[in-house]
Amino acid sequence: MDTEKKQPSSSKKPVQDLYAEPKFLKKKRKKEVSGEIDNPLWKPSTGPLSTQDIISTIVPEKIPHLERNYKTKVSGRHLALHRTDQSESRKNQIQGSRPKRKLPTDRQVRFLELQRLIEIEQKRYRYEYFVPLHQLWLGYMSELLELRLKSLDENQSVHTLPTEGALSRSERFAGMPSISAIQSKLLKADYHGAFMVVHKAKNPSLVDLQGIVIQESEQTFKLIQVDNKIKTIPKAHTIFQISLPLLEPPPAAPSTAQNETDNSGNTSFFVFQIFGNQFLFRPTERVNKKFKAKATSQL
Repeated sequence: MDTEKKQPSSSKKPVQDLYAEPKFLKKKRKKEVSGEIDNPLWKPSTGPLSTQDIISTIVPEKIPHLERNYKTKVSGRHLALHRTDQSESRKNQIQGSRPKRKLPTDRQVRFLELQRLIEIEQKRYRYEYFVPLHQLWLGYMSELLELRLKSLDENQSVHTLPTEGALSRSERFAGMPSISAIQSKLLKADYHGAFMVVHKAKNPSLVDLQGIVIQESEQTFKLIQVDNKIKTIPKAHTIFQISLPLLEPPPAAPSTAQNETDNSGNTSFFVFQIFGNQFLFRPTERVNKKFKAKATSQL
């Protein structure tokens, strides 16, 4: 007798939950819940609601002052609903119209720094600072030339010295050395502190410039003017004029004393001119150099 074994089925039936809610109760509950909720977009009698009805249901009350707000805030105005980006061509056009800022070159930077240093240097120098230097230079020239020079009073200004007049003769003043002796000493003299006037120059814009010498180089004289401006004047092709105030000699000869001073009682001046072409040396070189007598050179 053959015995047949029962094979178990592959599909198993779902196990029913004894504590679960019955199906008929679920359906009944769903109907009750759906009946309690009112759909604002649906009306059982007419179907879907219109837009005006939907807005009236959502916003039951009217906004206060609606017309007035619309006229003052909305009417006649352009409202940007989204950000408008400029096109690339418009951007390039705007950027092209603006001038590009160029950075200064190294040469321009050095020039600006040098100009700034010059301005700072000019502000440091003032004319009244060098008036005592000029008085000291008058004492130096008095000892060098063996002349009796008159020192400037406090009320007398340096820039009122005369700038015109011929070279004074030594015979007109008692106790003065000869002109040849004076000329040899003037070639080796130090002119820092001298009050100079440009008598003649190849450059006409330099004529009548005057001031106290604050620096001398091989090629130039640097003068400070009354208005505190510093001028650099080349020696070449320039004739400078210097005036030295003289004291009155002893009243031994009345006739001579009358020639020394004017009728108005003004002080006499010893005026001499130096040719810049013959001074194209450094101050230290002029002291040790031997000069030969030459004729007066023209500009």
